[in-house]
Amino acid sequence: MVTDMNRDSVEMALAQAERHVARGEVILAHQRARVAASERSGHNVARFKELLTVFEDSQRLLVADRDRLRQDPQSASVI
Repeated sequence: MVTDMNRDSVEMALAQAERHVARGEVILAHQRARVAASERSGHNVARFKELLTVFEDSQRLLVADRDRLRQDPQSASVI
């Protein structure tokens, strides 16, 4: 049974997850633009691509967490 207090906590967790996913998309867009601009300028972009991969991996985790909360609100860890 989900109490009103738990429901509020779950809604807050989902809202936070949504913000994290949105922020992650902004970071990914900036990193992708940085890689593209550096490649056009002829720079070595290996480190930028490594960082982009880390951001993409993190974003996948954020999206999975958000999706889990959307599907099963009771899976939120409520303290």
